[in-house]
Amino acid sequence: MIFAHRRSGRDQRAVRAPRPPPRSSSGVSEVYEKVDTLLGYPEGVDVPELPPCSPPEEYLKSVILLFRQEVRAAVEAAFDFEDSKPGFMSRSMYQNQIEIRVSSAMLLENSFEVTKPHFHQQCALRKLADLQHHICVIGNRLFVVRLNKDKSALRFIEGGFLEELNLPCDPEEALGDSFPIQKVSAYSLGYFGSQRADAIGLVKLQANPHGQSTLLRSLADPTVRCEASLMPFLDTSGDAAAEAVPLNSTQKEAVRGLKYEIEAIQGPPRTGKSTTIYHTIKGQVPLTQVALVTSVQNKAIDSCAAKLQKTVDSVPFFVFGQAENIGETAKRWTLQAQMESEDGSLRTLNGRLGVAVMDEAGLTPEYKVPALLQLGIKTIVAIGDQQQLQPFSQRTVINEESSVGTGFFQRVVAALQAAGQPLPMLTRQYRMHPKIASVVSSSFYGGRLETDEDTALNRSLATMGEPAIEWLTYTGCKEEFSQRRSKQNSHEVMMVRDLLEKNKAAWRSKSKMVITFYRGQHFQLEKSLRDLVKQSRGGDAAEGELRVVTVDSSQGAEADVVILSCVRSNKKGKIGFLSNPHRLCVADSRAKERLLIVGDAETVCNKDEIFSRLREAAHVVE
Repeated sequence: MIFAHRRSGRDQRAVRAPRPPPRSSSGVSEVYEKVDTLLGYPEGVDVPELPPCSPPEEYLKSVILLFRQEVRAAVEAAFDFEDSKPGFMSRSMYQNQIEIRVSSAMLLENSFEVTKPHFHQQCALRKLADLQHHICVIGNRLFVVRLNKDKSALRFIEGGFLEELNLPCDPEEALGDSFPIQKVSAYSLGYFGSQRADAIGLVKLQANPHGQSTLLRSLADPTVRCEASLMPFLDTSGDAAAEAVPLNSTQKEAVRGLKYEIEAIQGPPRTGKSTTIYHTIKGQVPLTQVALVTSVQNKAIDSCAAKLQKTVDSVPFFVFGQAENIGETAKRWTLQAQMESEDGSLRTLNGRLGVAVMDEAGLTPEYKVPALLQLGIKTIVAIGDQQQLQPFSQRTVINEESSVGTGFFQRVVAALQAAGQPLPMLTRQYRMHPKIASVVSSSFYGGRLETDEDTALNRSLATMGEPAIEWLTYTGCKEEFSQRRSKQNSHEVMMVRDLLEKNKAAWRSKSKMVITFYRGQHFQLEKSLRDLVKQSRGGDAAEGELRVVTVDSSQGAEADVVILSCVRSNKKGKIGFLSNPHRLCVADSRAKERLLIVGDAETVCNKDEIFSRLREAAHVVE
């Protein structure tokens, strides 16, 4: 993205400094220097499509380019203009601003250290550790921030000049060739600790690609089928622990077929991915190894913990993660929680990491996967769904309709399918009413999904003759641009609220979810439904929860009743990213009992086959 630069009458351009050459060092310090350069010089890069198969060295180069593109997008998102100023400066004045008095700074080579920065009362950052791994702007330059070795001071490491990086530069804030005599203001662009961890893994791997196992070769080219050190599948009939988490036939076939260093299993919505993961760990991982289950979604980890806790005596496990971010089930199995248990015992996991199981693998960015090799992983079993959402990208923060490309799981699936190698698929679903499942199956899964018999009976009884799919349509061009540079539709907001009010008694005990495709509409719906959401969380056990979410945040979630607000309503029949099949797959498959679509059918169904199929299956109310 190219930004326009504002200039005052006097030229205050800073002297441009080229990217610094690597300093002569070795080991850990050299890795950190390269990581600081990756984060501090987020140049715009053109990233070609990552081929499904490539040599390891070329693969690593491409993945690092993808990583640099994401860092650049994250920095651009922080610079996004608000009221003619970069976003990081125009947010509530002191929320992300600190002052540094030069008299308290120790100048070092390419950096300086500060022991006592001044935090304003309104600043969200309160202590030194709060700025660890942030990227800051001081004057006209980026700085990477981390604590020094004894954690007594913040070290600000020089990055690129804003103008050189094609980022907005306020000439009134420029430092020139030296710091002002008294003090400077530092603006935080946000926490980049996750990106830093990714960068460390990539830099270490690139420094010694040949020192890795054959897994790197299989990672770069999934069609290279190197056999893994997995146990042969054992029939668990009669095993009480295994029977507590029963396998259906498609799950059993998927687990039975695991054989190679890189494996992929397609798991459509609510087809038992957590059950498959449990039996992969219990039945396939050698007793001398420890399995790592990882996901970019906390909800997925909570589901796995729920399965594993049923048989914890035969499959002991720990959950690693920040307690405030993980689910209630997972919290009970963190390392700290187990150390603080009543009997004071600590179950130990003997052996070493050997197998990584990736849940919701379709959401995993490519640049996060190579870091697993640094943990000594020898086998990756990826369970995901290429039909649902693709990996999150910071580019969608800047433009929510931008294309994000594919991720690790999508590439592996494409490589295996192009080579004519089978992709096991879980086909029995346990969530949706049969009529909803039929539309989802025919639209996204080639008609292969089948509904579990008990699920079909329970959903049919729950609807009590009400249509499983209902479309509430209207006429007229109702969509608007919101102040958030997104789209909104006030008419649909009113229709959704009326729908909830009208069915308040009938849906009282039902869980309810309102889904929309646009951030602007999400904001308006939250505002309109705030009282109903609060009431649903008032502590009455008989009251079903109401949630308002975007499609992108709803993957992995479900509700008895789902209301989908389509937003788009115009004369030209333009529907933007409503035509994105990945988002549509997620939106259509969240409902257990009823799916109610609020949208201008004439606009939405004008050119889209999937929406047209939904309308044909729905009871239409005009």
